[in-house]
Formats: sequence, C-alpha cells, structure tokens
Amino acid sequence: ALSVRLLEAEETLLRSDAEKGERLSRLQAEVQQNAFLRRLVGRAEAMRNAARAQTKEARVRLSAREIELSQLFTELEQADAESVGLRKRLAAERSRGKAMEAMLGLANSEAAELY
Repeated sequence: ALSVRLLEAEETLLRSDAEKGERLSRLQAEVQQNAFLRRLVGRAEAMRNAARAQTKEARVRLSAREIELSQLFTELEQADAESVGLRKRLAAERSRGKAMEAMLGLANSEAAELY
C-alpha cells in the first residue's frame, strides 16, 4: 500500500510539474508577446511624433507661403493699377500727339498758303 501511495504521489508530482511547465511556457509566451507589443507601441509613438513634427513644419511653411502669396498679390494689384494709369496716360498722350499733328498740319498748310 505504501508503494502504491508512493507511486500515486510521484504521478501527482509529475502531473503537477507538467502543469507548472505548461503554465510557465504560457507565461513566457505572454511575456514575449507583451514585449513585442511594447516595441510596436514604441514604434507607433515614434511615428506619430514624427508625423506631428512634419505636420507642424508643413503648417509653418504653408503660413510663410501664404504670407508671400499675399504680398505678391498686393504687388500684382499695385502693378496692375499702375499699368491702367500708364495706359490712360499713353492714350492721352497719343490723342495730344494727334491733335498736335493736326495743328501742325494746319499751320503748315496756312504757312504754305501765305508763302
């Protein structure tokens, strides 16, 4: 009876060791998986931070470009206004030139009649 009990105790001990081994293997696998997930989270956070930095830089560049564009539009509007003024002056000068030509022509024909 003692030897039977001893065999049962050994079997129980072996089963217990096997169960502990399985549990230990599962826990080790879980630890490895958690470490892998932590690395993934770390990479994801690094990527997110890099994307935020790039977005911030892009916003700054966009703001600078918008300011430049606004200045260019202002300069273009001023140049356009100057161009309109110059066209009006040119048209007035042409009219004045034609009027002077007509007056000279008249003066020349009157002078020709006199001489």
